[in-house]
Amino acid sequence: EDGSLRLESTLRHDPYRVLISRYARVEGVSTVLRVDVRDGQYAEVATLQDNVIAWVEGGDGLARTAISRTDFGTRVYSQAKNDALFHNVLELDFSTTFRPIRYAADNESLYVLSNRFSDKIALVKWNPWVPDAEEPILVLESVDVESATYSQALPQIDSLSDRNFRQARPFSDETTEQHHRKLKEKLAG
Repeated sequence: EDGSLRLESTLRHDPYRVLISRYARVEGVSTVLRVDVRDGQYAEVATLQDNVIAWVEGGDGLARTAISRTDFGTRVYSQAKNDALFHNVLELDFSTTFRPIRYAADNESLYVLSNRFSDKIALVKWNPWVPDAEEPILVLESVDVESATYSQALPQIDSLSDRNFRQARPFSDETTEQHHRKLKEKLAG
């Protein structure tokens, strides 16, 4: 069938079911299915008319946040606890890093790696329903926070890694470099 499948989660609270996402290219629809690994039975748990590249599962085992790529950046959707629909809560340009790790123990906010309000990537707590605010958890002066892992047992972020260099953008010719600079200026903000 048209589209791609990806394992999203092994559902910590339900050892017999997994979340699988499917993107149907022709229809332009992303779907999350909860699949019973014993008999193959499945139920649709989330659908979004966009090319979702990541789903973030809430503590309730449902896909509650979705990340999609646009031509010039990233779009973030979120779903309230008792709402069947996903709402577009944030749009970011291509130069902004915004990588959700997982929902925090409160199941309302997410841990995210973000450089929205800084020139460094930091670990922040972000509530989708207050999208223009971030609570800094760890901001390093001279390096980016590269990754973070969450401990189910504790429940908290239990390890981080950093990156002390920025990837250079090599260009094969001056014209391409000028186009890139102009595009970056026009799309800033």
